[in-house]
Amino acid sequence: MWGMNISIKSRIYLAFFVLIIIFVITTAISVYIIRSNRNQSFTIEKVINPESNAINELNKLILESKMYSTNWVFLRSNYEDKVSLETIISKQYPKLKTTLREYSELQNVKPITDSLELVFRKINLLQEKQQIIMKTLNSFESYDDAFTRLEMEVLLEDEVIPIVSELSASINRIIKQEESL
Repeated sequence: MWGMNISIKSRIYLAFFVLIIIFVITTAISVYIIRSNRNQSFTIEKVINPESNAINELNKLILESKMYSTNWVFLRSNYEDKVSLETIISKQYPKLKTTLREYSELQNVKPITDSLELVFRKINLLQEKQQIIMKTLNSFESYDDAFTRLEMEVLLEDEVIPIVSELSASINRIIKQEESL
C-alpha cells in the first residue's frame, strides 16, 4: 500500500536513481578490476616473463658449459669451445645472475628466491670444478700426461656432469614454481 501513495513521476525518478546508483557502482568495480588487471599485466610483462626467460637462459648456459667442459677435456685443439667456456664463466653467468637477482627482488616470492640462491651456490661449485679442468689442461702439452688427463676425465664424469644434472632439475623445479603462481 505504501507504494500506491507514491506518484508515477516519483516512481520513475526513484527507478532512474536506482539505475544510476547501480551504474556508478558497476563502473567503480569495473575501473578497479581494470586497474588491478593492468598492474598484474605489468608484473607479468616486466617481471615474470623476463625472469622466466632468464631462468631458461641460465639452464641453457649450464648445459652449454657442460658441453664445453667435456670438449675441454676430450678435444685438446678446440679453441673456440675453450673461449666459450671462459666467456660463460667470466661474463655471461655473472650478468645473468645479477639479472635474475633483480627480477627475483621485484617479484619477491621467497620460495623462488631461496631456490635461486641454492642454484647460484651450486653453480659456483660447478664453476670451481670447471676451473680446475681449465687450469689443469691449460696447454697443449698438459694433454700428453695420461694421468692428468684421466684425472680430469674422472672429475668431469664424477662431479661436473652430476652437478649439471642436479642444476637442471633444480631449475626445472623453479620453472614449475613460477608457472604455478
